[in-house]
Amino acid sequence: MHDTLLIGWTTVDSEAAAQRLGNGLVATGLAACVQIDAGVESVYRWEGAVQSTSANGA
Repeated sequence: MHDTLLIGWTTVDSEAAAQRLGNGLVATGLAACVQIDAGVESVYRWEGAVQSTSANGA
């Protein structure tokens, strides 16, 4: 048994894509649990300016 916890985080373009990814990860045993969070707001610097983008799908 391993005592290592790994957490991965990604974004996808739709809730359907998140469902497919999550189902695949759990079905193949690559993940024990997948959490899908909708409504992510990203704030970042791009080309010298602060930008903001909403991802409402997943």
